Amino acid sequence: MPADKSGENKQLASWKEIASYLGVDERTCQRWEKKYGLPVRRMEDTPKSRVFAHKEDLDRWRDAVTKNNNFVREVQLASPAQKGESRPQNLIKRYIFYGIPVLIMAALLTIFLPRFFSDRQPVDFRIDHSTLIILNKLGRELWSYDTQIPNLWEEKEYREAFQRKKEISDEQRRLPVLFIKDIDHDGLNEVLFSTQTTDGLKADVLYCFDSKGTKLWEFKAGREIQLGSKVYSRDFVIIAVDIVDLNNDGVMEILVISHARQQIPTQVAVLNLRGSLIREYWNVGQFNDYAFEDLNGDGRKDILLAGQSNAYDRPCLVVLDFDSMKGISPTKPEMECPGLEKGSEKYYLLFALTELDKLFMPRIALGKIDILSNRRIQVRTTSSDVIYELNFLLNPEDVTLSDDFARRYRDAYREGKLRAPLDDKNKELIQIKLRNEIDYYDGINWTRGGAMSNKW
Repeated sequence: MPADKSGENKQLASWKEIASYLGVDERTCQRWEKKYGLPVRRMEDTPKSRVFAHKEDLDRWRDAVTKNNNFVREVQLASPAQKGESRPQNLIKRYIFYGIPVLIMAALLTIFLPRFFSDRQPVDFRIDHSTLIILNKLGRELWSYDTQIPNLWEEKEYREAFQRKKEISDEQRRLPVLFIKDIDHDGLNEVLFSTQTTDGLKADVLYCFDSKGTKLWEFKAGREIQLGSKVYSRDFVIIAVDIVDLNNDGVMEILVISHARQQIPTQVAVLNLRGSLIREYWNVGQFNDYAFEDLNGDGRKDILLAGQSNAYDRPCLVVLDFDSMKGISPTKPEMECPGLEKGSEKYYLLFALTELDKLFMPRIALGKIDILSNRRIQVRTTSSDVIYELNFLLNPEDVTLSDDFARRYRDAYREGKLRAPLDDKNKELIQIKLRNEIDYYDGINWTRGGAMSNKW
């Protein structure tokens, strides 16, 4: 190969040497030969013959074609850095240079983005005198709302009524009145908060706040209502709030149970997510517990309510169908409500009283209700603690006199308040009486044997 006087070789004898001299790869040189006339020579006049080139020819060609902007851009894209690096090496460094910061940023987002949103997600609360304070999972304050009610429940009492039912005793529960939950499925928790007071005044408002503390709506429970000749003021007390999809359409409804401050009547209200009243039912008495269950297999949850009928002074169990619920419970003529139509309940049951129950009058009611895994409905009376199990047709399957019932009965017998002892024979007679003397409202009269008030 020819060399200059300094001994430097001026001829490049392969695609590899040509590419190295120009600082690109071999394929780029071959493309430049076809596209830009790269001065490459061949030993024979065939495309596959051995190639060679002179450095001065390449230098003159490069000076000429660099005036072409398109070529300049191609050279910038194709050439490794001016350090004599191969293209793969350059690409690896480029990936490292740009990729590592991207990976670091992705890792930081993975760590801190969920924390950012979770730090702004309401999950807990505090009560400070008249103020509701909403906290994130770290216990930091997100926002607060001052009810301006000086005798609001203390935090301990709200804790007992937060998110779910709490057991007070074998016979009674504390029902929820405060929820922090994503009720509209947007990924952010809303806050449902009902005012509860030590004297039962101003205990009738349910607020709904979004995750940022904006008040979306408020619902005022109850209203002035007349039963017979007596007019009850609109001072109501919310005793339960719950969130449930009653009609199986994927959208939640809000159940609000409240009673007049004078204990009766009780309003069972169902709200939509905008806080509008869409269904209501009234009971001449009180409700102490509730449950949801599809009793008739139509795919929709029915509302079961356990409490007391003050019209008949007996424990009661009521079943409501969400789609048709309206009106007021069965009552006596002297306690009828002129402003409400006849109730649409599916079942209204009155339970019999024992001699022990009559000692506690007029406080006997159903205090608890549970749906058992064997498709039975279990209810318990207050004070005397009798346990009933009914099937989904509301027929009694079993009646149990609890240990508390036995203890209280024997105490009353020793005190001379009851005439017969609780021996096995008397115990069996009491159970038979309680099982056979459940009264069902058939829409017109009271009867025995599982009658419905209104058909499904």
